[in-house]
Order: sequence, then structure tokens, then C-alpha cells
Amino acid sequence: MHRPVVLLAFLYGLGVVLARHFDLAGGGLLLSAGAALVVAAIAYFAARKTGRWFILALFVLLGMAVTGLTVEKTATPLAAWENKTVILEGVVARDADVRPDRVLYVLEVREARRGDECLYPGGRVLVSHYEPAAVYGYGDVLAVRGVLRSPRPPGNPGEFDYRAYLERQGISHLITVRGAGAVAKTGLDRGNPFVYWALTLKERLQAGLAESLEPAQAALVQGITMGVRGGIDPTTRETFTVTGVVHILSVSGLHVGFLLGLTLLLTRLARLKPTWTVMLVVGILAFYAVMVGFKPSVIRAAVMAVLLLVAHQLGRLRDWPTALGLAALVILLGNPLALFDPGFQLSFAATWGIFYLGPLLVRGLDGLAGRAGLRWKTAYSWFIAVPLAAQLGTLPLVAYYYNLVSLVSLPANLVVVPLVGLIFGLGLATAVLGAFVPAAAWLAGPATGALVDVFLALVRFFAGLPGAFFYVATPSPLLVGAWYLVCYGVGVFAGPESWRERLSGFTTGLDGPGRRVVGFMAGGLFLVVAFLAWPAGAPGPQMLEVHFVDVGQGDCTLIRTKAGSTIMIDAGGWRGELAGEPGAGERVVVPYLRGLGIEQIDLLVLTHPHEDHVGGARALAARLEVKRVVVAPPGGREKPPPGYADLLAEFEATGVPADGVWAGDRIQVDGEVTLRVLGPSFPLLAGTRSDLNNNSVVLRLDYGARSFLFAGDVAQEAQARLVLRENLQVDVLKVPHHGSAAFVPDFFRAVRPKVAVISAGHNNRFGHPHPDTLAILREVGAKIYRTDLDGAVIIRTDGRRLHLETGRERETLDPAA
Repeated sequence: MHRPVVLLAFLYGLGVVLARHFDLAGGGLLLSAGAALVVAAIAYFAARKTGRWFILALFVLLGMAVTGLTVEKTATPLAAWENKTVILEGVVARDADVRPDRVLYVLEVREARRGDECLYPGGRVLVSHYEPAAVYGYGDVLAVRGVLRSPRPPGNPGEFDYRAYLERQGISHLITVRGAGAVAKTGLDRGNPFVYWALTLKERLQAGLAESLEPAQAALVQGITMGVRGGIDPTTRETFTVTGVVHILSVSGLHVGFLLGLTLLLTRLARLKPTWTVMLVVGILAFYAVMVGFKPSVIRAAVMAVLLLVAHQLGRLRDWPTALGLAALVILLGNPLALFDPGFQLSFAATWGIFYLGPLLVRGLDGLAGRAGLRWKTAYSWFIAVPLAAQLGTLPLVAYYYNLVSLVSLPANLVVVPLVGLIFGLGLATAVLGAFVPAAAWLAGPATGALVDVFLALVRFFAGLPGAFFYVATPSPLLVGAWYLVCYGVGVFAGPESWRERLSGFTTGLDGPGRRVVGFMAGGLFLVVAFLAWPAGAPGPQMLEVHFVDVGQGDCTLIRTKAGSTIMIDAGGWRGELAGEPGAGERVVVPYLRGLGIEQIDLLVLTHPHEDHVGGARALAARLEVKRVVVAPPGGREKPPPGYADLLAEFEATGVPADGVWAGDRIQVDGEVTLRVLGPSFPLLAGTRSDLNNNSVVLRLDYGARSFLFAGDVAQEAQARLVLRENLQVDVLKVPHHGSAAFVPDFFRAVRPKVAVISAGHNNRFGHPHPDTLAILREVGAKIYRTDLDGAVIIRTDGRRLHLETGRERETLDPAA
């Protein structure tokens, strides 16, 4: 069967991909696409075969053009006022995202003012409002005063690309404000009436749930029915993630299926004619899509549902590939950048898995049940096959984006999804009653709350099972592609006769069941080989690797040896992290390690107790196995910050006490790598500007002919000691104290590094690195790399040569940097 819609969707998507790899102007491309359309039309009527090729090429060009225009729309004149205090006036473009600590608004900017200057830039800005006095909604006109910033590209390989995420929503800049006076409502613009009433109803329903249920229950039901996850605590979200049921908290095809089933049940009870049934389904699904925010998974499910329903009502063949292709085309025509959204990819991969692999699994399960002599119905096979096929369709993408493989995902989905259907129906009833008939909310509220409690208990049960999940290194795109190619091949061999005939030469002499066996054996063999080849742990690299991780204003260095040992020198840290708040450890360091397949730290060195060096260690202690901890000896007049003693106590409680080291000690890591301790020296420095900085652990690593110096935060006094007592010349220097002005020139002259790495945060309040530090480093001939500009700095060496790469390309050409 020819499916032109699928081909056109593929070619359009190809154009989208090409546009992201070339700097192309959307306007010029659109003009070219229009000209090509005229040429294609002429060619089609003049020579239809040639015309078809023109039309196919046109769709590639169209994808490139629409993508170029979409990217151009994100760019606004506001870029000229970055890092400046401005006053923006605009209209809230979607419903507010209410979090426990802040409210997020997407503001469609109408006017921007800075002093006497005024711009009318258009575009969207994301406003983060802490300590708000009120929550505003869609259509409210707001005046916001704050510092305008642009989202930065990711600094570490494999890191979540927040800039690209915002770009997909048309957002170009950020403003973070605090307090009631920073945001003021100046008017109301209802905009699209359909959207306004849909989002107003959503607010009412959310309020109804909040009135009828306990806060934690209401937050979960809001996630299940409306995809609102802001009120769900991070621990609960992680529990859903590791059990493979997090899709339940994001409105997806599952939820659209529940709504569709409920609607069709009501239409059947009302005995509506097919035409009215289709019209009602279209209206309800469109309203729901608007209410939950036009998520790709919802649009995909809604388009497919309507097409398949219409085909059923007309008695036509229900062609799922065409429906899937048309859904993709509809979404990408509206926003081509959605192609790069993990949610889009996971939604379409799961749907493809269900429709393509599902029937194969059903036939296999039916066959197994028949041979076993079980009283079995095909419905039972579908009950198992749907979640299993969805898991197979999304497995490599989940591993690629989240480094996670959940072994309990299938049983968890089989058990909890039926409950979700009940919660969805009862939750909507509770929301409606709570919003419009509060006195009657007791009719559904208690039952909904009880189901939510059972549901949450089941998810936690599966998450707590031994070996329920494990983390893997990020698979290569080649392995991801191979997975889908083999899944497709299994369908070719084990699928319907029309497919088997295409490759009959490969299975000559085999009957239908024999070919299915060959197909399933090939697929099973690939799955086994893929899991064996897919590194769940961190194999030793081919060379010694030193990663200076971008953790913002802080320090974090990872060393990986050829023998597979893992050493961390500091773990970064953000304000409040020692007190238990989420920060660099949870959001940056642990994901970075998991992306490399690392689940064990053989040696953790905490150079000194300041939070920007040790705050992230709490996340390491909680999520990874740490085998040994080394710290600076206590002493000096400066006291460690609150929480440092608790951190060391947590390590000791796990059987890993922290050992102090002194200059002259050697730390044997494995057979090839030994760290020499150069500082602190006895007696510890006291009465300096920062005793904790000056008494940092200083380490030297020699590997073949290459050497590294990790200098902690040592300042002038400690640097002077080192110059007098040690041979400091090395190839690579981790510059002390983020490149501050607290240095003695003779220290850098003694080190004479070929490469100097400065770990500092972008636009940090300390002014790191200091211009004088950069000047002296250039004077001694060092090539300077900075995590605030270059992102992560990764150096590999075989003991002879240094191979260096960075996490991002610099956005500044300033030679002083």
C-alpha cells in the first residue's frame, strides 16, 4: 500500500533536520519554496512523473523554510538589553505554572522600557516570580521589572539543553523577580475566546480538586487529568520515573484514550448518530488539547483518534501509518522544532511500537498460550502486548535521554494503568463537582482520594523492589538507530504474509510459523547482544581522562583511569545545598556521571569545606556508591559552614569515614595512578583572609610524561608555601579559587602550565576570573579555558599527548577572556 502522507511527513521532517544544521534564512527559503511550488505544479501537469519528484523535493524545502522562520521569530531586539534592568509589559500567553516556591509565566511582550528608551519587540519571555502575592492567568496584562537574561546553552556533554527547550516554545529570554512589587497587573486581554474559556475552566477544575482532596492527592490528580505537575514533589516524580510510569503524570495518548472512551460511552448511551458522535469527539478533543497546552502527545493522539474514528464510521480501512504520519505533519507544520522534543519522539515511538510490534506480540502470546493448553483470549494478549510494545518502542530513547532502564516498567504498567482509568474518570467528576457544586464533592472525592493512595502505594512498591531499575551510559545514536532497524526487521520476518513474501529468499523452505520463529529469534538475539554491549557500568577509557565539569560557580573535577577507577575532586555546590536543598549535585554532577555509566566513586576528595566545593557531595552520597573520602584536616580559625559536619557524618554512617591528608602523603588509586598530596602543610595556616581556602587539599597527578595540578582554593599564603617547598611545573593547572585576584605571580611562574582551566560561574557576583589572573596566565604562556565560557573541559592523555575538548563553543570573541 502506498502511503504518500507518511512519505511527505518524512521529507518535511528531513527538511527540519537539515535546517537545524545549516544557518538558513527562513524568509528566503519560503520564497524559494513558493517558487518551487509553481515549478512543481507546471512540471506535474507537463510531466507527471517528473512533477512528483519536484513535489517531494518541495516538502524538504518547505520543512527547511518553516524551521528557519520559526527560529527567526524567537530572535528579538531584546538581545541588546541582556543583563540590564528593564520593565516589560505584555500579556500572559498561557496558564501559569504554579510551583511550590515560585510561579512561572510566559509573557508575550508588547513593550520594553529602559530609562527613556522604549522597544516594541514582540517575542516571549519566561518570568519566574518568587514570593508572589497573587497568581495571574491567561490574558492578564502584566508589567514586570527585572534583569533580562538569555538562557545559556548546555555546558556539559549530554546535559539538558534548556535554551533549545525554551526556543521550541518561542521563548527568547528570562526574567527572575522576587516579591509582590516586581509584578503588577495593568489590564486584561482575553485574546482567543476559545483558549480563554478552556484555560479558565482548567483553573476552576484545579481549584475544585484543591478543595475536594488532600494537597498531595490533588497534585497527582491534576497531573493525571490535566498534565499539571508543578505541585508534585520531586521524590514522587522520581519514583514514577524509575518505575516507567511517569507518562501517567503527563497528558498523553493514554489520557486521550480514556477521554475518548468516556465520550464514546456517553454517545452510545445517548444513541447519537455517527455524524454527531464524530462532531462531539472532535469538539471535546480539541477543547481538551487547548486546556492541556497543545502538547505533541495530545495532538498526535487526537488527530489519530479522529481519523481512525471517521474511517470506522465510514467503513474504510483504518490505516494507522497514514494517521500517524498525518499527526506528525500537523504538529511539525505548527512547530517544526517539536521534532527535537523528547516528548514528541517518545510519543511517536510508543505509538509506533504499539501498532507495529503489538500485533506480532499478540500472535506470539496467543501461540504460546495455545501450545501450553491455556484457556486464553486474544484480549489477554493485547493487555500484555500494548505496554510491552510501547516499552520496546521507547526503550532506547529513555536510555538516551534519561540513562535509565526500568525492569519493573511492564508489571507496573499492567497493574496501575487500569487504576489510572478509574482515577481519570473519578478525578474529572471530583473536579467538576468541587468547582461547580462544592457541597456535592463528597460524592466522588473520598473514592478518588482512596484510589490515589492505593495507586501511589503500588508505584512505590514497584520502585522499592530489588533491581527494579538501573542506570546506563548514554547509548550512541548508532545503537538507537540499530534498535529500531532490527525491530522493523522483526516485523518484516514475523509479520503478515505480504511482508514475508518480500524477503522470501531469506527464508526459503520455512513455513509461516517457521518464519515467525526466525524473526523472533533474530530480534531476541539482538536484544540480548544490545544489552550486553550497552554499558551499564563505566568501562575503563582508552586513555586517562580528566573532566572539569561545568557546575557554575564552584569546582568539580572527575578523573577516570584506564583501569576503570573513578576519582572526584570536589562536587560543586549551590547556595543552600549543604542544608539539603537541590543543587549542583542532583541536577548536574549525578546526571553527568550517569551519562558516562558511572555508579561508583572510588575516591572522593573534598579539598575544603566551602559549599561551592562540597555541596554536591550530599547527592553523591545518596545516589552513588562512594568507597573512600579524603578531606582537608580540621584547623585554622575559620569555621566550616553549617552542614559540613552533617555531610561527613552521613558518609561515616554508610561506613565510609573521611580521612584527612597532609603534604607528603600519597594516595594510591590503582596500579597506574597515584596522587601526590602537596598541601596542606603542617602547621595549618591560621589568621589569613580565608583559612579554609588556604588549607585546601592540593594534589598532583603524574601520568607518563604529562602532569596535572589541582590547586583547590589556595590563596597567596598557601601559594607562597608551595613555591618554596615543591616542584610545581605541570602541563595542566586547575587554577586556584576560580581565578580570583588572591594570587602571587611567582606561583603561576613556577607552575608554567601549558593549559590553565578556570572553573567559574557565568556573570558571577565575585567577578571571577580576575583580569590580573588572566594576564599573568597569558604571560606564562598558558592556554586558558573557562567553564563559564567553554563549558566542561575534558582532557585525555595517553601519557604523551594531550587531547582536549570543550562542552560548548565560546560565545565571546573577547581576547581578554
